Amino acid sequence: MEGLLTNPRKDQRWINGNGQRDNFLWRSPGGKTESLPLRTRLESGHISTTFFIGKEFSMASNSTADGKDRFFSALIYVIPLIDAFMFGSFLLQQFPILQIIYLPIMPLLQFYYQFPFAPFIIFIVLFMAVVRNSNISHFIRFNAMQAILIGILLSLFGLIVAYVIQPVFGQGLVTETLYNFAFLGALACGFFGIVQSVLGRYAEIPTISDAAYSQVRF
Repeated sequence: MEGLLTNPRKDQRWINGNGQRDNFLWRSPGGKTESLPLRTRLESGHISTTFFIGKEFSMASNSTADGKDRFFSALIYVIPLIDAFMFGSFLLQQFPILQIIYLPIMPLLQFYYQFPFAPFIIFIVLFMAVVRNSNISHFIRFNAMQAILIGILLSLFGLIVAYVIQPVFGQGLVTETLYNFAFLGALACGFFGIVQSVLGRYAEIPTISDAAYSQVRF
């Protein structure tokens, strides 16, 4: 049975502030409207169309990721760690112990920065072959999309620093602070994604996860 999923109140979520499930309107092709709990419709198979629910659905679906999904999802978050390397020049010099992070992935790091088009090729492959491939589990596709978005944000941040901040402030304290901020933020997102993936949980990162959900179909 196919139809439209609507919410009578736009600000209402699946699970409200009192911990109770909201009712959504279910409109069938014939025009009949029903008010049923969302989980009831999911379990009964009423919804067969592609739709976006939000964070609450992902949290309810954490247990569906098997060992393979967890492994490949965690592996994908190596990309943000590699993207973060270019911003670690200050901290890696000040705290050499941090270089241990990159020892296991040094061959990948060298390949990534040795070929100028490597980041773009990896982006295209991940987006077309993984994110848009409905035969791959939603768990892997979501994490791939989120890793891509983290990489895009780092690239944009790098351009802003290189062409706006550095010409004004040079290699001073402002530039160093921004580099350290980007480096630590990317490391935090990358390791958070790896840990959550290993545990079979969706790595919920504010704003970035919302954008990832909007690009990945169930």
